Amino acid sequence: GADRIQAGFQNFVDVGAYAYVGSAFPVIWGSKFLRDDASGKIVVDSDSSYPTYGMPLTAPETGPIADVNPDFEVGFNNSFRYKNLTLSATIDWRQGGHLSSGLNRLGMLYGMLEMTEDRESKHILDAMKGHLDDNGNTVIDGVNDIEIEKGRTYWNNVMANISEANVYETTFVRLREVTLNLELPKAWLKPVNIANMSVYAMGRNLLMITDYPNFDPESSTSTGNGTGAFEYVALPNTKSLGFGVKITF
Repeated sequence: GADRIQAGFQNFVDVGAYAYVGSAFPVIWGSKFLRDDASGKIVVDSDSSYPTYGMPLTAPETGPIADVNPDFEVGFNNSFRYKNLTLSATIDWRQGGHLSSGLNRLGMLYGMLEMTEDRESKHILDAMKGHLDDNGNTVIDGVNDIEIEKGRTYWNNVMANISEANVYETTFVRLREVTLNLELPKAWLKPVNIANMSVYAMGRNLLMITDYPNFDPESSTSTGNGTGAFEYVALPNTKSLGFGVKITF
């Protein structure tokens, strides 16, 4: 009779990975922005007596936020040869999928991200303004026209505590590996009784194109119990360069 079963969690915020009826496993579940049903826009607080005046409201109930699974993952292996020179490259493409980012949340919380730099200018969020009545119903008071500063209250008290604000799409294209290999002419090798000899240079994780902010969308942590739903203080893939010599006698 259950409609969902928890499979993983991040214990510092109300967000989890769930098996949820009618959805692919897993989905990210947590607190969400309160939205206007008519426009789909976020609703900001219209009550001027609160310190969060003009800032996003949290929906009264938690729910599914996003699917972890990508639409597809594709790898391309390419090799180009000209005479004794060979260039090989491996490219990985992941389309879709989502991740709950604990590192971006911490960056918001402590004001360490570039997006938190502008803390004194006035902003009007593209939203509707409104409030929740005593019965928990959303009341829309019109299009938002409230100016706010994106300072400590905005990032620390509001955005860092809405699970949806820290969930991002993990689409990326990564240049996984490149190898340049040069085979030396056999005529050079015959006097020293070497059958084949080549020298090569290689690089791994040289380039990634993604809209995932600040960190690596392939990083995930054990708090997700293998679900791949969370990223938190995980080490990113490192860039590496190397070279070598291959000899066959």
